[in-house]
Amino acid sequence: MGIERVKALGVHVVVLSGERNPVVAARCQKLGIACISGIPDKRAVLERVADLADTAYMGNDLNDLECLKAVSFPILVADAEERLKSALDGKTEHGYFVTERYGGEGAVREVCDMIADAKEAIMPLVYAESGEQGPKSYVTDFSA
Repeated sequence: MGIERVKALGVHVVVLSGERNPVVAARCQKLGIACISGIPDKRAVLERVADLADTAYMGNDLNDLECLKAVSFPILVADAEERLKSALDGKTEHGYFVTERYGGEGAVREVCDMIADAKEAIMPLVYAESGEQGPKSYVTDFSA
């Protein structure tokens, strides 16, 4: 439900993985989201698929560090590798967000709901000011 909710608001969702995992690929296909797997350099791929200044990235381990440092909204799951948290301290422009839930236990839903709530709250204000009816396109990448 969380991913469907953000997709309905125009958020572009992508899963990046260094591993090839058929279970993850099948889940992404069911949800209708892109899954790019088996990639050794996540940052290079992220730069090709997203505007880093308008991107949230969710990670849990050291291989996510470069992506987390590059995006405007870095997110760590509650049970992220402690060395990742230490490596990020002071290395991002606005800090980082840590979910209350662990990976695999609702962390993605938590973040999707947070993003959707924010978009739903701000969109009427933005479009009332501009006189437009709504977004022609919103592209924000949420990667895990």
